[in-house]
Amino acid sequence: MTNNLQFKSPAKINLGLSILSKLETDLHELETIYQVIPLFDDLEFSLTTGEIKLNSNLPELDNQHNLILKVATYLKTRYQVNHGISIKLTKNIPIGSGLGGGSSNAAATLKALNQLWNLALSHNELLTIARQFGNDAPFFIDGGCQYEIQAGSRALEFETLPSLSNCQLLIVIPNFEILSKEAFAKINYQQINQTSLVGLKQAIKNQDLNAIASNLHNDFEIWTLDQYPQLKEIKQKLSSMGAKASLMSGKGSTIFALFDKTQPIDQLTNYKTYQFIL
Repeated sequence: MTNNLQFKSPAKINLGLSILSKLETDLHELETIYQVIPLFDDLEFSLTTGEIKLNSNLPELDNQHNLILKVATYLKTRYQVNHGISIKLTKNIPIGSGLGGGSSNAAATLKALNQLWNLALSHNELLTIARQFGNDAPFFIDGGCQYEIQAGSRALEFETLPSLSNCQLLIVIPNFEILSKEAFAKINYQQINQTSLVGLKQAIKNQDLNAIASNLHNDFEIWTLDQYPQLKEIKQKLSSMGAKASLMSGKGSTIFALFDKTQPIDQLTNYKTYQFIL
């Protein structure tokens, strides 16, 4: 019987994001394309006979609002688990950055406790439970690159796509957070849902980097770039550096850029950056 597990909990970017409509529940119907990236939080799970405990390198995350604790508490209650769990989180994915760190942690916790607590949950059951903890959480059950149309907590359409490859990815993280509640509250419903992700999806299937770059889209940029001029400046700088395209990930504040695989990339000062060759 396994008593300990270690998980790499990855970040994501949204290669495309369109807000299709607002639902009667005040949630939204979204069309998106997720891509996992090699930036990770580290999670260690140790089986105990006691309660659920979480320790993090960021003490402010050790509270009941953390999705890790919410998932663990849900599973323990729902399946009447007698064991406890001790969880250590080393947080590397910036909070409030649009990179999905919290949702990724939730999915990792779900998968880890399914093993450690011998819950025998099926893949579909894992996806169903993950949806209770946010729109992004189900994506992290499998990762890779995925197209999805979501209506609140339901997936209306889903397709696995080939992962982004043969390029350089530069991640630029400003020194401020954008809260989901704030981002959704500022939606201009006259401007959204004007751009289809069909062309982007086909470009990804073809692994055509130029076409992917030409079709990157995020509805949140429509108003967020005006609200945060610093994000516009980052995108302009990336363009001057020779990026094929740049885009805000999710509701922000992270900006990512695509470059040719062999192109030298200048360092951006004053920002935390990550550079990956895919």
